[in-house]
Amino acid sequence: MKRLIRFLLWLAGTAVFLLITAHFTLRYLLNAPKFKSAALTRIERITGRPAACGRIDYSLFPFALVVRDIALQEPGGGREFASLRSFSAVVDLRKKEIAALYFDRPTLYIAQNTDGTFNFSDWVAAKPAGASAPAGAPARPRPQPKPAPPPLTIRLVQIDHARIEFVRRNAAKGPKSFVVSDLDFTLHDFSPARPFRMKGRASLGGSSSFEFEFSAPPYADYTANPGAWPVGFNSRLDIRDFADLAAFLPPGTLPFQNLWATLNIQGALTEHLTILLHLETPGEPTLQFPMALQGGGQAEVSLPAPVAAHLFAGAPLPEDLQ
Repeated sequence: MKRLIRFLLWLAGTAVFLLITAHFTLRYLLNAPKFKSAALTRIERITGRPAACGRIDYSLFPFALVVRDIALQEPGGGREFASLRSFSAVVDLRKKEIAALYFDRPTLYIAQNTDGTFNFSDWVAAKPAGASAPAGAPARPRPQPKPAPPPLTIRLVQIDHARIEFVRRNAAKGPKSFVVSDLDFTLHDFSPARPFRMKGRASLGGSSSFEFEFSAPPYADYTANPGAWPVGFNSRLDIRDFADLAAFLPPGTLPFQNLWATLNIQGALTEHLTILLHLETPGEPTLQFPMALQGGGQAEVSLPAPVAAHLFAGAPLPEDLQ
């Protein structure tokens, strides 16, 4: 009996030793210069932009991967195009689903050039000339549909303190910028079999803000009739400085002092969808801010179920609706 106990203790000790050794070996390999260099070289070849990455860590209980200080620069290495303080992915191996995705302080820089192109236009491949099939050519047979993969389940997606900067370059008047900062976004239960919940808030410019909330029951219960899927959407926009949105407004727009707007959507498209919109400038018009507005609208939308199925699921329309 003593020999059996000693053997079991030795076996357990050996298993713990091998597990610890594998843990530190994998952590070292993930941060080895050769591994990082190969991964970054592939990213640079795909994006056409210099890339950088900090330390890579992982944990076993729960199983999670953490990547820190990710950055993608503009072509030529001018300034950062996108960056991320840290990214974490937590996987529930028992349920075979993604438990959480965390994005800490992501940033994105978008610039529109004077010719109308953007700083990411090189990613959008132009359609080659003559790519369309010649007239009279026989149509290719449609490939057999592949079985649908199991639905992806993500229990939580969280973005903290994101920042998006949009710059419109103008050779005559100089660049105009619009900044979305302190953007917080949370998505619960990204899965057809679970109730859908999403909310977020952000600061616009120097003093304005925007917030929204979206919720809906499990989509899997409405796959046969997607138009009957009831949703709830509530949002509020507070513009406290006209300059915060000046980059997006058309030339000649009269300045206003304050503006707040609410948008509420409730119901299902095939049954009864109600849309409420309200706009108001609380202050009185002045010589500096001559624009004043107070108004709203309500719309009730309802579509036949075959039309909704055609729009959302690609189902063929009945002959009487074609």
